[in-house]
Amino acid sequence: MGSDWEATEERLAARSDERQGWLARRDRRRSVLPWLLAPLVFPALGAAALLVVVEREGGDLAGWSTGQAAGLLGAAFVVPAVASCWFARRQGVVEAIAWAFVCVGVQLAFVVGVGFLALGLGP
Repeated sequence: MGSDWEATEERLAARSDERQGWLARRDRRRSVLPWLLAPLVFPALGAAALLVVVEREGGDLAGWSTGQAAGLLGAAFVVPAVASCWFARRQGVVEAIAWAFVCVGVQLAFVVGVGFLALGLGP
């Protein structure tokens, strides 16, 4: 009977160690994800979407109403910022908001610097 208890305790200890390793890997993944998505992926996707729409309209949004143009700009910048904030939510409120601001800043640099100046898209 003693060996059954020892075997059970060893299995439980092995499972506990395995779970601790899994949780540590998950925590590392969750801490690295905002560093990849917020300053690179989300701003690039938002900038690309905005530049595609502006380029499709001939370089300006003169044919759009003010509300439509503001809605496009708002969605193009707010959606990636909210996604960045959501992925960084486990690091705390302040860091999540900081990642949202980083995302907006990088996206603005992509739109103006890469899209308008380097590639000659837009106005």
